[in-house]
Amino acid sequence: MSSSIVASVHPAAAGFPVARVRKRHAFEQARNDADDPTDVERSARTIPRGSSSDDCDPRPGVDEAVWLDHIRLADHGDEQALARLVREYDCYAVSIARRFYRERESLEDLEQVAREGLVRALRRFDPDRGVPFPAYATPTIAGGIRRHFRDRGWLVRVPRSAHEVAMASNAVTERLVVELGRQPSIEELAAAIDVRTKDVVAARKAIHARDVTSLDVVPTEAGGSVGDRIGCDDPRLAQLDNHLILMNALRTVNPAGQALLVMYFIEGLTQSQIADRLGVSQMQVSRRLGKVLGDLRARLGAS
Repeated sequence: MSSSIVASVHPAAAGFPVARVRKRHAFEQARNDADDPTDVERSARTIPRGSSSDDCDPRPGVDEAVWLDHIRLADHGDEQALARLVREYDCYAVSIARRFYRERESLEDLEQVAREGLVRALRRFDPDRGVPFPAYATPTIAGGIRRHFRDRGWLVRVPRSAHEVAMASNAVTERLVVELGRQPSIEELAAAIDVRTKDVVAARKAIHARDVTSLDVVPTEAGGSVGDRIGCDDPRLAQLDNHLILMNALRTVNPAGQALLVMYFIEGLTQSQIADRLGVSQMQVSRRLGKVLGDLRARLGAS
């Protein structure tokens, strides 16, 4: 079979990239399906040329079929064009979400936020500006992810002021590390972002609201869950009922009797010292104390 026949059967054999041929076929099909011929004319007039604004290459720098869908969406609100564009740029939106991904964040949530930003950007994009869509969409998608971090990324709600200081502190820390050759102090951070030192301290404490660990998580090195390794059983817990019963019984003691109990059990005074303070004999203190304690035992026994 001659080379000319092979070229007529398979375009790649003649030196043409298959992907470019397929895109051209898709564009031609889009032309045939266009309801309004002016869409095709507008697409040809506004499509960005070259690989950048400095590139003088007259060839389209964007896939023609994709750009025509931008025209259809902007002019007619074509939902089918929107669906095709979402599929076209999905990997691009996901790549932005992954750049913002941090440990303990939900990547699935970030990807969803990025896709929502993608749809908003697609609906607002004006092809007449003649700029590639990613240049317009990147700030929209990234801004949506930042707002997600601001509003949803904190497991515990913190004041907006603390959030703003925390974000500013994080942003300036890397610069100060390079300039100082070490981690900046609290005072240096406060001076760099023009806030009070105590505001930086409060913001650093607030940052921990992002990193709440489940008590059921089992560490990789230590045995047992986090909950097993912190806290312990309070030995006084078993005495709680007795404590409550005693408190209720003490409320029935008259003020003089309560004062006597405080001096004897709380202040640790002897009966003779109490007698000197009250101006009575030690025997009288003993009888009064015995009566108060007897009444308490009777009430506690009845309980």
